Amino acid sequence: MGNLSLANAALVTSSPQSEGIRQQIEEENPLMDFAQWAVVPQGTNSLRWFEETSQGTAAFRAVNGSYTANHAQLRPYSEPLAILGGEISIDVAIPALYGNDLPGGIFDYQAMAKARAAYRKWQETVFEGDVGVDPNSFDGFRVRATERGMEFDATGSGTDRAELTLAMLDELLDAVVGSKVIHANQFLRRKVNALMRAAGQAREMVGGEFGRQFESYAGAPIVIDERRNDMSTILGFTEDPGDGGDDAASIYVAHWGSTDEDQAVVAMVGASGGWDVVPLNGPAGTQDAPLTKGRLEVYVGLATIGNRPLARLKGVGQI
Repeated sequence: MGNLSLANAALVTSSPQSEGIRQQIEEENPLMDFAQWAVVPQGTNSLRWFEETSQGTAAFRAVNGSYTANHAQLRPYSEPLAILGGEISIDVAIPALYGNDLPGGIFDYQAMAKARAAYRKWQETVFEGDVGVDPNSFDGFRVRATERGMEFDATGSGTDRAELTLAMLDELLDAVVGSKVIHANQFLRRKVNALMRAAGQAREMVGGEFGRQFESYAGAPIVIDERRNDMSTILGFTEDPGDGGDDAASIYVAHWGSTDEDQAVVAMVGASGGWDVVPLNGPAGTQDAPLTKGRLEVYVGLATIGNRPLARLKGVGQI
């Protein structure tokens, strides 16, 4: 399976509404410049792949000698899809009394807003999802980094938050195999820029899938994961480094790739899922209430192939 963009991964249908939703998600979310999507076939609830656990052996031999035959050992893995969605409910009196002059009409506007909320929930889960907290979701980077031993502590053996250094970031980048993306908040991106200036390093820019330019460090783009309307972030200083105060943040490094690779983070979507809202009744409302309703449902998840597709630096303070 090759790399698939949002447009090519069956995330949307061919309806004008879903095309608008796709464009909106791509334009507003820089993570889409790097995430690659794997389509899970309809009728299947998980993505399946094999990982090599042993390469077998190779040896030198003498003339007229022989080899000992063996083979690489493969282990099957799978990652399930989760059901994500929501419903909208609009009083039929709203367009009648206040007009329907929103872009596309009030239903399409609310559908776009619901799709943004669903995508945002997926993105939050990518970083902080934990099936131990919400069994209906999927594990995110935080849990997976711990499981793979790819979690680094900026505080060392201490419990107080620590100031970011380029040496810490270098160690994090070295831990991940393949092309890398740095996920951080606004403050820590500015901190990296300040550290680079102090070290006499030139500021670098790299391009994304949709023409966006990203500041980078060591060739790795720095993606800011934040809400567009108020700059609030998933990766804020809301973590406890061990001193009882929620005043630390994490930086993640990931290699977004495809299932063709032996080390990759892969976004997943079910083939029959779409980011569009399906009307549940007509404009007059339901039999029981004067409400126009619609539902969005999409089947999504996250797969991490190999032991080194991502890493986490925790305990970083706003210093």
